[in-house]
Amino acid sequence: LVHRCAPIARWCLLSPPLARSMGIHGVVAVAVGGLLALASVEVEGPEPGGCEAHGDFASLLQVTKPDSVSDIAARLRAMPGYLPVTTPEDAERFRQIGVECHLQDGDCPLSGMNKSSIVHVYPGGESACLDPSTPYYFEVKPGDADKLLISFQGGGACWEKLIVDIGLCTTSVTHDNWHGLLNYENMQNPYRSYTMVKILYCSGDMHAGDTEQPWGKSGEMLQLRGYRNAGAAVSWALANFPHLTDLTLIGQSAGSLGVQWWA
Repeated sequence: LVHRCAPIARWCLLSPPLARSMGIHGVVAVAVGGLLALASVEVEGPEPGGCEAHGDFASLLQVTKPDSVSDIAARLRAMPGYLPVTTPEDAERFRQIGVECHLQDGDCPLSGMNKSSIVHVYPGGESACLDPSTPYYFEVKPGDADKLLISFQGGGACWEKLIVDIGLCTTSVTHDNWHGLLNYENMQNPYRSYTMVKILYCSGDMHAGDTEQPWGKSGEMLQLRGYRNAGAAVSWALANFPHLTDLTLIGQSAGSLGVQWWA
């Protein structure tokens, strides 16, 4: 277990209550804004030591108690480098039209996918987004049958109703561009021919939660099912890649923590 405290970066433990609120058990890690909290912690155990353990992220970020939700939102927008989470309206506007495949209707085999298409694979079952009106899916860009690149999408984290209300986590499936290592059109990209699986993120739990919480606008139960969502994509990959010569896992923000969890 490693701790590091410095003016720029603070590595501390995610407290058991926060882990439990997301339905996460075992090894947990959290990134918030420009700060990083990373730890191995038994969530049923005592409060950890080392760096000061925090029961809420207001303490972690060393901010004073806000007057309102709008006060928090205003402070966040004033932070250098703040990037707002994409809204459901933006998600629909940016959503790339692709071929749809539903696992409940069949296996969605890689062998049946057109390499020129982006395939939206809907697991159904217990997969879910925080926004109950939007079904979960992951994306597949078919390529080599023995080389696989899995990308865990980022999108913030939510651990209580207040955080959901101010929009610090993506609550519906949001399309983002196929750039960087996912740019299959860039001839200089060494991964351009790989099959790429993009595990999209809409659960607010760093791809690891499996619970429900009364965080809706009127107290209705919201689903934090990142474990089910990512698990469906990983299970599909296991079924379709019995023999791999190359496997690469990448992630951004909350997705980088998903990589640690699922690796």
